[in-house]
Amino acid sequence: MHAANDSPSVLAQLMDGRFDVGLLRSPVSASGLRRISVTTEPFVVALPSGHPLARRPEIRLADLAAEPFAMFGPELNREGYRDLMHFFGLAGYVPQIGHQSQRMDESLAFVASSGGVALFPRSVSETTADPSVVFRPVTDPTPSVEIVLAWDAENINPMVIELVSIAGALCPW
Repeated sequence: MHAANDSPSVLAQLMDGRFDVGLLRSPVSASGLRRISVTTEPFVVALPSGHPLARRPEIRLADLAAEPFAMFGPELNREGYRDLMHFFGLAGYVPQIGHQSQRMDESLAFVASSGGVALFPRSVSETTADPSVVFRPVTDPTPSVEIVLAWDAENINPMVIELVSIAGALCPW
């Protein structure tokens, strides 16, 4: 079994046949893939542990207006980028990009080095054990991230068919 923790990496491995199935953060724009929704999750903000806002139990997007952000660019996920920019606009600003990341671990390293802040799906906060980074819920409306199980539509591996069947039964939406 192989593991990759970033949607672009998982998508690439699905497309070239190294993975039979993958969990991806939507939107997924790739022909030849089928997908089923598994769950949705909200965004949280990652802050350096010594940041003054790290003491708060929750953060408003407006509180982050002066902070440099680690973010993915529009070329990596056009729809996700557009959605985030919309919610920053509702908070009254366009974020200052301190580091344009291709992968989540790059964004986490930027935050850990006290370079700035970043928004992540909540599951990242649940799997990150770096004491130099703290995660706080965002109180403003933000887009939710849909997690999908994706597979090659042509894949006839019986294990893939069974996994998709189980996922469909557990996640009937």
